[in-house]
Amino acid sequence: MNNTPLVYIVILIYNNTDEVMECIESLHKISYPRYRILLIDNDSPDGGGEVISQRYPQHEFIANAENLGFARGCNVGIRYALEHGADYVLLLNGDMLVEPDFLEPMVEIMQSDSKAGLASGKILSLRNQNEIWYAGGRVDLWRGQLVVDHYRESDKLPKGPPIPTRFCTGAMMLIPRRVLTHVGLLPEEYFFGVEEWDYSLNVMRHGYTLFFVPEAIAYHYAAGSVKGRSIKYHYGFYRNKLIFQKKYLPKPLFWIWKICFSI
Repeated sequence: MNNTPLVYIVILIYNNTDEVMECIESLHKISYPRYRILLIDNDSPDGGGEVISQRYPQHEFIANAENLGFARGCNVGIRYALEHGADYVLLLNGDMLVEPDFLEPMVEIMQSDSKAGLASGKILSLRNQNEIWYAGGRVDLWRGQLVVDHYRESDKLPKGPPIPTRFCTGAMMLIPRRVLTHVGLLPEEYFFGVEEWDYSLNVMRHGYTLFFVPEAIAYHYAAGSVKGRSIKYHYGFYRNKLIFQKKYLPKPLFWIWKICFSI
C-alpha cells in the first residue's frame, strides 16, 4: 500500500449540504486503498460546513472566511493537499455519487503515461442514470462554447481504455502533482464557471494529454450549489466567457468575436 499513490479528494461545500453528505457516503464505499477526503467550506450560507464537519470528523476540513468561488476555493484545498504529500488531487463536485471502483482506472492512466495531464470519467445524470452528462469534449474557441461528446444521449458507450480528449470537467478532474507543479493551480480570474475550460487548454498547451476514462463512472445531480440558476449566475457565466475568449483568442479575432457575440 505504501507504493500506492495518495489521492486527495477535494470537495467544495456551498449550499449543498445533503448532496455533499450523499457524496461522502458513496466515497466511503470505494475500493481505492489510499485516499483522503478534504472538505472545503466556501462560507456556505446554509451552515452546511459546520453540519458536515461535525458529521464526518474523520475527514480533513477547511473553512474559508468568505465564498472564494470555485477555482480559488479549490486552490485552497489543492495547496493543502500538496503540502500533505498528495500524489494526485481529485476535484469532485459535492453533488456527485461515484461507483466503488471509479478511481483506479484514472490513477492507472496517470501512472502509465508521464504526459497524461488530466483525467475525467464517464459521468451520467443522477436523475436519469442512462443519460450521459460528460464523456469527453472540447472547447470551440471560434464560438466560445463547450462541446461535450454524447451529451444527453443514452449511454451506449462500451467499456474500454482511456480515450484522449480536449476537455476535462471540473466536476470530476484528477490532476497529478507533476501538472500542478509544472502548469500551476486553477486560474482564479473566474469566480464560477469556465475555469475548467481554461485549465484544460492550458494543460494541453504545456504538452500534456487529457483523457476521458470510460470505466471511471459517476453520477451527477448537477447545479447542486446553484439551484435556480439566478441572474447573477448567468451574468457570471457570460462575464467569464468574455475573459476566456480575450485570453485565448488573438486580439483582432477577439474583437470580431466580441462584436458577433454582442449581436
